[in-house]
Amino acid sequence: SAHGLTHVIEITYPALLTRIEDDFGLRAVITGALATAFGWAFGSSAIPAGFLTDRLGSRQVLVYGFAGAALMSVLVGLAPNEWWLAAGLVGLGLSVGLYHPAGLSLMAQGVRQRGMAIGLHGVAGNTGQAIAPVLAVGMAMAFNWRAGFFLVGGLAAIMAVVMARIRLPVREGAE
Repeated sequence: SAHGLTHVIEITYPALLTRIEDDFGLRAVITGALATAFGWAFGSSAIPAGFLTDRLGSRQVLVYGFAGAALMSVLVGLAPNEWWLAAGLVGLGLSVGLYHPAGLSLMAQGVRQRGMAIGLHGVAGNTGQAIAPVLAVGMAMAFNWRAGFFLVGGLAAIMAVVMARIRLPVREGAE
């Protein structure tokens, strides 16, 4: 579910691009540049996430990542202009980008059938990508584009709490 949510968050902005363009009166080149900034932030946080995972532990990094994603999603949803939107999207990318090193590390420590776990993990991520447009656009149709970010922010907050409270069986000597 954490991997799926990571990709729901990742795809929410692209799914809502045209509505954001209309709301702010932006051209596609600007919203595309913002998507690129998000993508760079998402990808560039992988090495720091690996470093943090080795020092703090997988579960703790997942808590920080989803808590940050919750906060940044709300900031994106509250954006009054494209500069605030850009800052929120970069923060969101940095936060949600913490997932993969921490999630994969946790999986490697806690499961016996790693191949099956990685397969299920992949399916969850792809499922998140598939349902993100339905969730985001559904919220936009019912309310507005901002509601899509408030929804993923709420889901990320729930995931942060779950990750903070859950105790997962990991191998002896793991975190």
